[in-house]
Amino acid sequence: MEILFKNITTYSKDAYDKFLEFHRKKFRFKFTLFNIITIVTILTCIVYLVSFRIYSTAIIFCILLTGFIFFRFIKPVYDVKKNYESEKIINEKTFTFTFYDKIFTIEDEENFFKVKYKDLYKIFENGNFFYLYIDEDHSLLIDKSGFIKGDYSYFYEFVKKKSKFFSIG
Repeated sequence: MEILFKNITTYSKDAYDKFLEFHRKKFRFKFTLFNIITIVTILTCIVYLVSFRIYSTAIIFCILLTGFIFFRFIKPVYDVKKNYESEKIINEKTFTFTFYDKIFTIEDEENFFKVKYKDLYKIFENGNFFYLYIDEDHSLLIDKSGFIKGDYSYFYEFVKKKSKFFSIG
């Protein structure tokens, strides 16, 4: 297989901070709107149930509201903290991304993964990075200055053509 693009990216706290800032800006409105609509809906149900003295169901909705708040606000903070303390960020782990016609590979000193382009969820270009989302919660950071084969401006067009099943931001 012919190597079309090759990139070496080091995951540092600075790179992760830039990714978090991008992610916050990109999805803030959608995240906030969804949370407001959901919380208002659940609170309306609770008020309605209490006004009709249906306390057992109101308690269930209170538990639902608590779970929602936990998973939308508390768990993400925990996950970010866990990522900050992960080996790849603390030790500034370096990953090599090799892009072929049908797949790309990700490798470091201990691991090797193959990914099909159709498995990508979204891709965004921002500042000095490309962010390739595998799903809503997992993404790959690719530093534009890390290309040792191929040019990053052609890379974006290449991935756009290969990834017809996801949205490009």
